[in-house]
Amino acid sequence: MKGLAEALVVNYKVSVHRACEVTKFCRSMWYYKKLGRDDQVIRMRMKEIAETRVRYGSERI
Repeated sequence: MKGLAEALVVNYKVSVHRACEVTKFCRSMWYYKKLGRDDQVIRMRMKEIAETRVRYGSERI
């Protein structure tokens, strides 16, 4: 969806507001920036627990 709205803004010089309105795309999603998370430490600890405590299920880990 964002690609379509972005194409309207770039190719047809339409405002972001209008492009989002036409494509039914929320403007808040237009400006949203995904935050990167570093879960490497947590993932390593989960794997360690899974290897040492075989009887633990995924919910318990």
